Amino acid sequence: MTDAVQVAYKEAVAACIDVADTSVVPSVPGSSGFVADSTGFSARIENPRVLGRTSVNAARTKAGCVVYVSPIYPVEVNTIRSLTHSVLAAKGVSPEVVYRSGTNSGAGYAQTIVK
Repeated sequence: MTDAVQVAYKEAVAACIDVADTSVVPSVPGSSGFVADSTGFSARIENPRVLGRTSVNAARTKAGCVVYVSPIYPVEVNTIRSLTHSVLAAKGVSPEVVYRSGTNSGAGYAQTIVK
């Protein structure tokens, strides 16, 4: 996972933490290329490690505020967890966090749900 993808992911998680106890749609800073879409914010980041772009999305769902990253390699799920823990520690909070990962049409993905 490139540094740019990691930075975007951390920004998205931080935005979700900020709105975890509300019904507000997360607002992610535009510094990582995030743009508003119908459910929240998304960024498409050049990622030569996956021969294309990686999408990082932050959106409000019934389950909570979800950060979705794809495509990634399955081994990068541990990186996702480490990045999440670093954001939680920096913010000094401990909301409920649920991790999901797998493959979708052969592409790896990770979801982090902040409740």
